[in-house]
Amino acid sequence: SGEMQNVLDAAVQDVRQNRTTKYGLSIVDHSAANMIADIGHSARMADAQLAGQQAKEQMASMVNANGDVLQRDPSMLSTITQEQEIVVDHLTGLTPEQRTTIKRQMNQEAAKNAVRGWIAIDPKQAGDRLNKGEWDKFLEPDAKAALIANAEAQVRSDESQARIAAQEARLQTRLDQDARMNNSL
Repeated sequence: SGEMQNVLDAAVQDVRQNRTTKYGLSIVDHSAANMIADIGHSARMADAQLAGQQAKEQMASMVNANGDVLQRDPSMLSTITQEQEIVVDHLTGLTPEQRTTIKRQMNQEAAKNAVRGWIAIDPKQAGDRLNKGEWDKFLEPDAKAALIANAEAQVRSDESQARIAAQEARLQTRLDQDARMNNSL
């Protein structure tokens, strides 16, 4: 900033006053130029780190928002992964390897959320689709295994709830029959 530049200029002038030879003055000027360049470089690096941190936070926010959308509407997986990849392609300062890694991680999170959405809709079908490898291009093997286990657990839970509901219905039917019998006596 301008204030910092004024402080540096004043400090350099103080040091220059104690130098009487051309060589001494040139050393002070050279050192001051290097110091200013180092400060400028450090400031640019700090700005880049801040921009990188802000980009990470924005990406995390986007992934979370997309995850919410995909759990409600898992059919949006293809659209969302395409949009995410476009965003990553427009980030500056990344190597191709970094872009690939970020895309892979974002796509895996998107796929996990979409599969969770499908599990909520139809866990049996979601498990079948997982076992057939429908989302393998996005999912790491451990994530796929966890989602399969989740789908199977949901199927068992749904079956258990259906059995309980059927038992309750049979019991209610018996109670109704007994009540009619008692009323007819």
